[in-house]
Amino acid sequence: MIRFFLVISLLCLNLFAVSIISNNLYDRDDRVDLMLSFDAPFNGEISQQKLPNITTVRLGNTNIEKPYNKTLLHDIVQEISIKNSEVGCEIQFNNKKAINVIASKTVDGYGLRLRIKLSAISQTESPQKIVEDEHELKNIVQSNQPQSVPLQKQNSQELLNIDLEKYIYVISLMIVLIAILLVVKRYFNTSKKDNQSWLFKDKSAFNISVVSQKMLDQKNKAMLIELNGVYYLVMIGNSNIVLDKFTNKKVEENEFEDLLSKNQAELDTFLELENKNSSLDDFKLKASREFFRM
Repeated sequence: MIRFFLVISLLCLNLFAVSIISNNLYDRDDRVDLMLSFDAPFNGEISQQKLPNITTVRLGNTNIEKPYNKTLLHDIVQEISIKNSEVGCEIQFNNKKAINVIASKTVDGYGLRLRIKLSAISQTESPQKIVEDEHELKNIVQSNQPQSVPLQKQNSQELLNIDLEKYIYVISLMIVLIAILLVVKRYFNTSKKDNQSWLFKDKSAFNISVVSQKMLDQKNKAMLIELNGVYYLVMIGNSNIVLDKFTNKKVEENEFEDLLSKNQAELDTFLELENKNSSLDDFKLKASREFFRM
């Protein structure tokens, strides 16, 4: 019976909780930005409570694999920590001066930015909760509890000038990458019969040639290809990714290892992410089998 409840609890946690997979900190003279990335769209509640020198932001229905702690030599925030709580994640800011926390969520819900700036308002205002949709922060609803300060909504014009510009840039880049990947995937599928890509049967139309290649693991390999005078460093396998592009120079075969070394960090990130996803799928499958055995 204990095993039954344990399996059910783990399955529910994986199905409904959103995990923080990465966090990045950017400190400027007038602000500090904390960028969070999730493994699924975040739709939980965001609330804040402020005590003397401590501001706590709570993200409902979230979790983080390992607690995070960072000390800063900054006038706005001196320490930031992230840890799990009963209802989600708690993000704690240690600050000597009164601060405001401004939350902005990406359109797809996979990213959240917490911007911390010095506050010009009193620390005795009532708490507020944030209600967000996929495009912008909605108006904040106030309640009457002491010792709390609201999370504020950014000016809509600032969001249009900054966020919209980023979205257009990202979407344009994705369209270009998708077009390149479709061409690469179409002409680099491996034939099971002769273990040789059929792409080279009609390579004259696109002038495609493989300069060099190397197996990264059992499922992925890195390739340096030349397409109509342009060189691409790509990873082919479970994920088809363009790592680098060279348009103004000829890349020789002996430069392949140097290019891999320069992009090693990005390769390791993609491979590690694939291993994590594979491990999570294996765990869910084993847990499901254990559940049906009982």
